[in-house]
Amino acid sequence: TGDVRVESGSANLYQPNLQMQQLALQARMVEGAVTVDGTARVGKGLMHVHGEMRWRDDLPYGVLHLWGSNLQIVNLPEAQIDAAPDLQFRIAGRRIDATGTVLVSHARIAPRSFAGAVSVSSDQVIVGEESSSPARRYQVVSTITLELGKDVNIDTMGLTGRLAGRITVQSGLGRGRTATGELSVVKGRYSAYARNLTIESGRLLFRGGPIDDPGIEIRAVRRYPDVTAGINVS
Repeated sequence: TGDVRVESGSANLYQPNLQMQQLALQARMVEGAVTVDGTARVGKGLMHVHGEMRWRDDLPYGVLHLWGSNLQIVNLPEAQIDAAPDLQFRIAGRRIDATGTVLVSHARIAPRSFAGAVSVSSDQVIVGEESSSPARRYQVVSTITLELGKDVNIDTMGLTGRLAGRITVQSGLGRGRTATGELSVVKGRYSAYARNLTIESGRLLFRGGPIDDPGIEIRAVRRYPDVTAGINVS
């Protein structure tokens, strides 16, 4: 039985440059169970976490709930993203099931290059690094719904516009990351060969396949006094 407290702490996740300030965390231990409560300032928003855990055979079992609004979850030159997550993590030994929603309330996405966007295989081996056996690894299975709000904008490779829509992303159980749902381009423009085209309709269609291989439907046009020219991509 006892309490552990962290007050006025800070933490930083390097890759998305997610900075947590005014971190306050309390863990209360009673009869083999641990109750965790915490808050942190993330951008202009406040993140909350609550959870209850027990241990059996030196393995954790329990539930964690993470939620907040207006959290700056990505702060990079090519992307600034504020979101309101509401996520549940159910932990059963070496398996973690993550479910919930993430509402992206604000985003400015402007990648200049996709070089280096190669994912690393889960079976990679680094020479000199002691690898853990599959039996000791944690398996994460997730079903997360991503919903775009009214202030999500993209500017990349000639395409500018507002994005809207919702997709549900699943991963784990030995499969890659897949998605279902639809994202659309609202009030978009496409520039190519010194021409500006208005995107009348643009959709990314996810039908349960890999998230990086959606179906595409785009109609972009340029109107002249006597004729309308454009392209259709599908």
